[in-house]
Amino acid sequence: MTNFMTNIGQTKSIIANSAGIIVAVGLIAGGARVRSNVERRPDGPHPNLTASRETYPEANVTDTYNEVSRLIKQEYVESVNSDMKLATGAVRGMVTSLGDPESLFMDKDEFAVFRGERTGSYQGIGAEMALLLPSRSLTKPGESSATAPESPEEALGTSPHIPKLTIVAITPGGAAARAGLRVGDVVDSIDGHWVINSDLIDEFNRARRAFLAHKMSVTEINVIRKRLRAQTEHAMVPIKARQKLIMGTTGSIEVKWKRAGKLVSTSLTRGASHMPEFTIKSDQITLPFTAGSASRLRDALIGKVACTIDLRNNAVGDFDEMRRCLAVVTKSGTYGWVRTFRKEAAVPVIVSKGNSHPPKIRLLVDGSTRGAAEMFALALSKFGGATLSGSNTGQERSVVETVPLPDGTGYSLVTGEYSVEKGAAK
Repeated sequence: MTNFMTNIGQTKSIIANSAGIIVAVGLIAGGARVRSNVERRPDGPHPNLTASRETYPEANVTDTYNEVSRLIKQEYVESVNSDMKLATGAVRGMVTSLGDPESLFMDKDEFAVFRGERTGSYQGIGAEMALLLPSRSLTKPGESSATAPESPEEALGTSPHIPKLTIVAITPGGAAARAGLRVGDVVDSIDGHWVINSDLIDEFNRARRAFLAHKMSVTEINVIRKRLRAQTEHAMVPIKARQKLIMGTTGSIEVKWKRAGKLVSTSLTRGASHMPEFTIKSDQITLPFTAGSASRLRDALIGKVACTIDLRNNAVGDFDEMRRCLAVVTKSGTYGWVRTFRKEAAVPVIVSKGNSHPPKIRLLVDGSTRGAAEMFALALSKFGGATLSGSNTGQERSVVETVPLPDGTGYSLVTGEYSVEKGAAK
């Protein structure tokens, strides 16, 4: 009986500890967003700001913002006189609340780096870093899973919304290239700080289920629990880790990467580096989707009946410039659709003034072919008769809008998903 009660006590202790650790990780990964369980009384001093489950008319959203703004400027302990500062903070909150790893608010320095990357100029370790969710398939928000988690803690621990910070492209000659890093390498830690991802949490959840099924001992599960707790105490959220890797042109950084289940340690020195610009070697064209590429592509194809376009190491590009490039290499017509989760119909990607005598196109692709480059490859191979040569593309087809704000900050916003199928996003 004593042993039985001891085992029950150990089980409760382990489950309680596991819940606490996983919740802590979730709060860190989610930006420590905690809903207060104590709401103000409806008859309190500021009733418009009271949390409530009721639905209010849309006009009250503006009223609420104005009221919060007034309170901060008049009652906050320090002087706040900048409307722009408050408006920027509101935008930051709105974009962050989406929980989308591709819809990001960026301060002045981050936004400058972001815009530089869109023209091929990089800082940091010389790599394009993406926050990739474990599953690349879209799931409609609010849609229930066929296999529901056993508990809220397990749901948090196995959540697909903890992204992995992953290399998706590498600048030639940059620090990442010199260190031998590869597309697909995942950041495990930076300067001794664990970069949160779901791997260790999933490992612990599997161990916890095995323990409850009497397939694992207390000693074995405690080893994993202690490792999880230790790493949580020195953790870094993926977005902060990304900033450390892509920003700055001086200083070194120690990074451990996961590659095929093994850890690779590197010491990297930040610096400036560049992605290849539009280049032509024989009949092979390197095509970045940056300003002016369509015009250069048109000139390069004069008199050609066939060519090879290299879309590898091409993870960043402008959607509108990609559409202009399509018009250079293919006939007029529909080349896919941009879909959303909203009720309206998918928007066709139309080339209205195409090339009546397009060349025969061969496209070089691999896992670093993402975004605009991947859409270009899919559109041409599906509707334009182009041939694909290489491995699978990066499976990133989000249409992303970039919005600058007056104070130098800015944000990216996913506005749709490109598809060769007309149906709604699933």
